[in-house]
Amino acid sequence: MAYFYQTWTFQELIERVHQVSSITHAHLRSQMACGIYISIAVQLLAALKRKAAYLQGLDKIQPLYFQPLYYSSEYALEKPHFDRVFSDEIARISIEDINSGGYVIDTLEASLWCLLNSSYYAQAVLTSVNLGGIRILLQR
Repeated sequence: MAYFYQTWTFQELIERVHQVSSITHAHLRSQMACGIYISIAVQLLAALKRKAAYLQGLDKIQPLYFQPLYYSSEYALEKPHFDRVFSDEIARISIEDINSGGYVIDTLEASLWCLLNSSYYAQAVLTSVNLGGIRILLQR
C-alpha cells in the first residue's frame, strides 16, 4: 500500500491501511503498527536513507495518532506499547532483547531493528530470518 503515497493524501493512505489491517487484525494496536510501518516505508520510497526514513516516518505518523484532531484518543492510549519504537533507541537495543514472535509490536520492532542494523537488503532479510531462530549463512 505504500506505493499509493503519491495517489492519496497521507491521512487517506493511513485510513486505508487501517481498513486493510482490520480484515485480519482490527485491534487499534495492530492498525497503528501497520500505519507506522507504512509511514516509514513511504519515506524509504521517497529515497530517504534508512535512519532518516525511520525518523521522518515517525514524525509524520505521530500527529495522526496522538493529536485528537485526526483520530480518537483511543490511539493515544496505545502509545505506551510503542515506546521502544518512538524512542529512537530501537537500533541500539541488543539483539537478545528483540523478540521475534507473532505479537504485532514484536514484529514491528524486529523489522525496524533489522532495517536500521543492516547495510543492504539481503542482510536485512537474513537478519530477520535469523531472529526467527533459523540460522543461515549469507554468501555474498
